[in-house]
Amino acid sequence: MSKNKKWSDYVIPIPLSEYVETMEDWELVEYASRYKATSKYYRNGATEAKIKEVMRVWDKRYQGEDLIILECVPPLEYTSSGTINMFSNHSKEKDE
Repeated sequence: MSKNKKWSDYVIPIPLSEYVETMEDWELVEYASRYKATSKYYRNGATEAKIKEVMRVWDKRYQGEDLIILECVPPLEYTSSGTINMFSNHSKEKDE
């Protein structure tokens, strides 16, 4: 086993604030739009923390400008493990 392979399975976590700083504007808009479209009963501490950071970063980049909310995005979804799946395939047939 090569040294690189050994370490390739590890992910080094970074603070949420640093991660959100790396998001592009369209990602901020998409997350905020999906958050708004999601029922409050599906939101949790993680979604609340991330939207708070998304709003902070948007305000830092565009002081005084409202974050754009799109009405045409599907809501955030939960997987069977209880985590949010933001990029699920909504085009799949339910009968498959």
